[in-house]
Amino acid sequence: MDISDQLVNAAISGDAQLASGLLKNPNVDIERISEKEGATPLLLAASEGHYEIVRMLLEKGANVEAINHNGWNAIMKAACFGHFNIVKLLTDHGANINLGTNFGCTTLMISTLRGHENIVQYFINLGVDVNKRNLGHSDALMTATIYGHPQIVRLLLEAGADANEKNLEDQNALFFAVEYDHLEIAALLIQWGADLHVSDKKGRSISDVIKSPEMKALVEQYSHK
Repeated sequence: MDISDQLVNAAISGDAQLASGLLKNPNVDIERISEKEGATPLLLAASEGHYEIVRMLLEKGANVEAINHNGWNAIMKAACFGHFNIVKLLTDHGANINLGTNFGCTTLMISTLRGHENIVQYFINLGVDVNKRNLGHSDALMTATIYGHPQIVRLLLEAGADANEKNLEDQNALFFAVEYDHLEIAALLIQWGADLHVSDKKGRSISDVIKSPEMKALVEQYSHK
């Protein structure tokens, strides 16, 4: 195994001592692509939460925006797995928080899906585009709604997320809150002006996807206002 492949393995395992020694060799390729994921050592170390290795690679000039086969970069992986200290380190080194994967999912959507409230707040503080949409025209607010994260829903709304954005199926965030029976989120979205009278491309209204008596009561309470 050559030294660059050893660096890839060190990035995965978290062997900072080995990585440090390998990085002193002028012949090591810090952008070596792993066979399994098509990822650089930086992306692999960020994914696994190995802060010291990420720091050393960045100091050696590793490409902070290098991507794997699915279009994920290091900050997306760090955000996905909740490695806040690495997220901050990467942004300090110029990582673009508004880039998307091959499907257009941004770091904000990824951290939202996983429920990492601290990372979501950090991205908002940095001025992330809260209304950016993926290829299906879904945004972070819809993601937070589907996965049932009311505190993140509130953070996004307070940061300017549009409660009435629709995806390619003409569904807004409130449609998903009702369909997935997230009562607290549904009430919050209604308070922020979400449209109760949407119908998706299958012809389903919000009333058609109600699952519980509590949700039915909430929807009926506001439908005639």
